[in-house]
Amino acid sequence: MKKTIAILLVLVIGMVGVFAATVGTKDLLLTTTVSPIDSMAIVAADATAPTFPVTGDQFTTFTGTPVDLTVDNTTSAQTVGKLYTYSNRRVYEVQITATPLSSTAGGSTNYIDYVVSGGVDAAAQATTFTTNGASTSTTAVVFYTKSGASAGATVGANGQSISVQLTTDYTTVAAGAYSGAITFNYIAN
Repeated sequence: MKKTIAILLVLVIGMVGVFAATVGTKDLLLTTTVSPIDSMAIVAADATAPTFPVTGDQFTTFTGTPVDLTVDNTTSAQTVGKLYTYSNRRVYEVQITATPLSSTAGGSTNYIDYVVSGGVDAAAQATTFTTNGASTSTTAVVFYTKSGASAGATVGANGQSISVQLTTDYTTVAAGAYSGAITFNYIAN
């Protein structure tokens, strides 16, 4: 008899859950925002990879000495630096522009043109930007593109080489000190 009562109690207690009616439900909605991490560094060609910070926007300034290009009549490209990026964005790119090497003396400006190459664009092709004296284009070209889902902050442009090849015959320009700049613009899409 005790066993029968115990079995009946178990069945009754179990059946209460089956016939219990749900009165209503409420959801607790959760949201969060993950802040973007955007970092870019340009280092000398023979430098080691930088150590990136974990949070915040960090754009390191090139701290090496200016690159002294070998001015001779060779057609060889000279590796002048490396580009590194670190980001948790799904899509971003680095664009470049450049100014020709120039020297002003006696009221006249002389130019030495060059081609910047390296990087990888969206089609995984090496990128080039060519200076053209006073009429050098100011339209940027894509030097590096990162796209696709990301699982977190990763190094993107992992030491993309930056090469410069002079295109002006050095025997056709006046003696003097020449300087120019390659500008890298990080664009978060």
